[in-house]
Amino acid sequence: MDSDEFLDDSFEESLREIETSDVVYSTPPSAAKRQRQHDAPLFTCVQEVEELRDCSKEGPVGRGLLSSIIHSTDPFPNQFTDPITSLFGHKVIVHQAFSRDLSQNFLLFRHHLNTLSDCTDPGQANAIISHSATFLSILECFVHRQLACHAQQHQQLQPHPFAVRIAADLAVHLLRIWSQVPPPPTDTLTRFHHWAPGKDLLHLTLHLHWTTVAVLYRMSQLLGPSALLEHVHVLCKSLMCSAAARYNQWAKSDAPLTRKSFFTCSCIREVWLLVLYVTDSCAFASNTQSFWSIVTQVLSDVLLRQVLSCMEDQSLAVKIQDPVGFAWWVLVSLCPLYSYTEEGKSDSMTLRNKLKPCWAFLQDLLPQTFHQDVTEQQLRTYMSSYLLLIHHWPASVEHIVLAWDHFHKHMSDSFHVVGRGIQEWLVPEHPTPQQWVHHIKGLCGTADGRGHGGVATSYDHFLCCLAATLTRSHDPQNVWKQLRGRFYSKVHCKWLEGLGWSGVRNFISLLLVLAWSGDTAEISQKSVTYLGMLGLCAPKDKTTVLVWKGTLALLKVCEEKSVSFCSIVEKISPSVSAITQGFLSGSEGKQLCWEVICLLLDASLELLQGSGGVAMGSGLVLGSCLGNLITLLQGHELVRVLQCVEGIAMELCSQHEILQRQCSVEVHQQAESVRGYCRIFLQSCVPALLVKTKLPIPPPQLASSAAVVTSLACRCSSLSGVNSSSLADALFEEYALKDTTVASLACSYICHLGGGDDVTRQLLRQSEGMQWKVAHTWFRAVLQMHSTPSCVNTVQELSEILVDLPVISALLQSSDCRSHDTLSVLCALVSSFNTVYLAAEDPHEAMSWRDKMATLLGDLLSYMELALSGSAPGDSLKQCYCVASYLVELCPKVIYGKAQTARWCVLPQLVDRLFFPVHSTTKPIVQGVSVCTHLHLHQFLAGLLQLDPHEDGFIKRKVQRLFSQYFLACIQPKQPVAAGLSSNPFMLLLRPCMDHPEPSPEVCERLLHVLTIVTSGFLVLPQQPISLLPTIKFLRQVIERVRCGGLLVRCLPVVLGSLLSCHLACEVCSHQSEPHGIRRLVIDILRTLLAAYKQNPDVLAPDSIRLLLRDFIATNIKQFGGTVFKTLQLLSELHSHLVASVLQDACQLVERHEVRAGMTGGLRAAYEALELQVKNMAAS
Repeated sequence: MDSDEFLDDSFEESLREIETSDVVYSTPPSAAKRQRQHDAPLFTCVQEVEELRDCSKEGPVGRGLLSSIIHSTDPFPNQFTDPITSLFGHKVIVHQAFSRDLSQNFLLFRHHLNTLSDCTDPGQANAIISHSATFLSILECFVHRQLACHAQQHQQLQPHPFAVRIAADLAVHLLRIWSQVPPPPTDTLTRFHHWAPGKDLLHLTLHLHWTTVAVLYRMSQLLGPSALLEHVHVLCKSLMCSAAARYNQWAKSDAPLTRKSFFTCSCIREVWLLVLYVTDSCAFASNTQSFWSIVTQVLSDVLLRQVLSCMEDQSLAVKIQDPVGFAWWVLVSLCPLYSYTEEGKSDSMTLRNKLKPCWAFLQDLLPQTFHQDVTEQQLRTYMSSYLLLIHHWPASVEHIVLAWDHFHKHMSDSFHVVGRGIQEWLVPEHPTPQQWVHHIKGLCGTADGRGHGGVATSYDHFLCCLAATLTRSHDPQNVWKQLRGRFYSKVHCKWLEGLGWSGVRNFISLLLVLAWSGDTAEISQKSVTYLGMLGLCAPKDKTTVLVWKGTLALLKVCEEKSVSFCSIVEKISPSVSAITQGFLSGSEGKQLCWEVICLLLDASLELLQGSGGVAMGSGLVLGSCLGNLITLLQGHELVRVLQCVEGIAMELCSQHEILQRQCSVEVHQQAESVRGYCRIFLQSCVPALLVKTKLPIPPPQLASSAAVVTSLACRCSSLSGVNSSSLADALFEEYALKDTTVASLACSYICHLGGGDDVTRQLLRQSEGMQWKVAHTWFRAVLQMHSTPSCVNTVQELSEILVDLPVISALLQSSDCRSHDTLSVLCALVSSFNTVYLAAEDPHEAMSWRDKMATLLGDLLSYMELALSGSAPGDSLKQCYCVASYLVELCPKVIYGKAQTARWCVLPQLVDRLFFPVHSTTKPIVQGVSVCTHLHLHQFLAGLLQLDPHEDGFIKRKVQRLFSQYFLACIQPKQPVAAGLSSNPFMLLLRPCMDHPEPSPEVCERLLHVLTIVTSGFLVLPQQPISLLPTIKFLRQVIERVRCGGLLVRCLPVVLGSLLSCHLACEVCSHQSEPHGIRRLVIDILRTLLAAYKQNPDVLAPDSIRLLLRDFIATNIKQFGGTVFKTLQLLSELHSHLVASVLQDACQLVERHEVRAGMTGGLRAAYEALELQVKNMAAS
């Protein structure tokens, strides 16, 4: 096109008119104020589109050029002020360059465009783009200043054809170039910081479009908007064509297209902003097509023809693979542009104030969206786009109804994309009610539709759209009124029966979304009716369980929305009872019934823990069924129910405490609700808990549950219709005090009460008698503390509680109980009993302490029976022997008396049952009894010897029987009974005598009594050497370890006769037949005793030893003759004065024997030998 074609006559006339006018450029500023002329490109990518929401400050919008166009101000007020400037490397006069030389400059500009399209040199490209950008900027500035100058000189300015021709020529030429521009790189931002072929051409082309639209908009006030709108229409097609090519590539992948940027770079977004503002500004001023009208006109043509072209030449047209998806993509991408101000700032309030939705176009788009052949992947993209539009635009009821029509027909679909696993679902395949509600809250709370990570199904997007329609409306109630009939009309019994598992799941999700977003009270009532139609009573398959999950999720929604659901619970209560009965009766669907029951248990607790759950009816979810479950269930099923019972009771206690500290009308009403819940709960649970104490092995949760329920009953003392205090007493009596309750259960129950607050601890301290009963329970637990591993810790905890009881604490003051260890507390308690009993001066007081001991012990032997019979687990047998031995050793006088039928007189029974068990060939001794008797025999003997066997024949017989049965077995290490045992019980019995240099009188008497029994029972001749030798060894060990000389002297008369008899027997035997070692042991014992006698001669009466020796001679002289005096010769070697004192008596006995038996020279000779030895010892 040459200059003659470019400039016609009218244009030349207009040009001459402008040349002869007084257009004067502003005077160039001084050097100090002159600014550098604009020579940088106007369009350049400095950021990613999604990097910053605001437009770049380096772009045209950020520089204020958009605002200058809209308000018709100077785009470059401080630039291009010189009348002479540089264009394309040449100095030109601005006025002449854009008037007389206009054709030449445009031809030169076209030449630069053509050169730039083929340029491969970055340096050359930068020069071209700089010259071209300067040309376009000066052109826009020149047009504005010419129009502004003529507007000042002529009040009625006529259009200037040269400006229109410039704009028209630019538009035609630039649109042709635009169709040949390759799409810019879109992978990363870093590529925009490097030169690439086509990049500069793209941005220069955008600058051309910007200048063209700017000039046309400035001229539209004079020429009208038709030329502007025609160019904008073509420009929109051109920009969409470029996007359509990229869309066809992305549509082949599975990636969500809503996340693909419609704007290749930030510069394109700024051109769209220019188009939006100028078109809407013209539409507002002259009632022409708005921005959305132009866009939807183009998209409607795309939907109709499936082809998009910006030129008349159809060879350049782009065929769109998915026109519906493309239309959604364009709408979603362009809609947020309304959030930008003229300065390029993103502001949501700007979006709300300026946005005018194009619902009419969507009314045509939605039916095509739900066409028959649409895939799930496509529908996900469409619905996510629709959700984004709802976020930007006010909701439309008609559109969501169209979507409901589609999903109503496909409710039973899985909405699953082939090739993807089930893990893509947002909500689990078998969700819990809590998970379901959480999922629904996520759907309803999705503000921008991008919170699902790209895996939300199309149905999920529909639910989000439904929730947004209800919640984002200015009048939600009115919206729901419009939707209600259209939703309910499509849901009927036949349709519900045709739903499969997925359909039921999807439908319940729909009901939950409606309940959360709409009128919760009304929708929940309608929903429970639908759920009842789906089946709540007799579970046949997993669908019923799913329906129950949905029902409980609906209750949770009501609770979180603070809507009462009492009426809903009343409606489902028959179904709850049917489910419970179906499980307890063992019907065919028992397992499914149990799943539902577990759901009900969890829901009851969750609803109660929620805010205001009690007031809204959560107490009625299980009702009386809870008691039936506790009564009839066992094992893990019972544990599951008890966990729920405990949680409910704890929550009720907490709420009761909170309400008692507050005072208001609302609090009073809530308190009444809590009391009503407690009434139902206690009446159902307490009777059931009372019958569970008979379980042989109760679950651990039983004690804690009963304790918490007891605490609740104590707090609710003012309940009408139920005597809660009596319920608390009944539970306490049954669980803590009755002997029929397993000790471990009672112990754990009391520990839970004692570890609570003052309300529960007061139960343990009601009276003195009650405290002794608690102590009795503790004693029973001590006997059985080794039955289970956990029982040991529980009994230890109860021991700490016990010592804090006032009665027990006062009793233990007389003992030094520093440790709260269980056995330490037992020892201290038993010892304290003995102390206060012995200190009692009044017989009635002493008897009262025996009665308290009887209360503490209870039926002691019956508690031990399982262990003694070998039926108790663990170390129960050892524990029974240990406890009994403490009783007998530390307080024998308290548990023994002449009246052996008294309930406190348990010592004889303990001795007989523990140490003289009845056994036979058919009923052998229980394993472990022998070990236990060996370990604790010394304690029993110590207790029995405190009862003065000399005076009490019964005790004497018991002691002798114990010695006769166990003495020889314990002192002979080769016997199996003692194998592996390190301590001799008889040595342990005498340890107090041997460890102290000055033992107590009681201890001394114990030693003398034991020696008396041993010598009289086991050193009586004749005796087998196999028994005699261990006995003498035992005597030697004892005598050698006694540190008190006076005590040794007192032992001399006890053992002297028996020792001399043993030595005499050795003298009588031949050397070959004499038992080995006996003679030496006897001599060692006599040497020790006589040495002590020499040092302590005043301990015994003067004639006591002489009389013993005289009896020894008199008893044995007739049978053994002179051999008797050989034994006394041994004694004279050890203590001659002692033998000298008996010589006179010996002489008389010899003479008497001679008279009776005649002269026996051997006897006389033996006597004289003894006499001579004594005289020689005295002389030496």
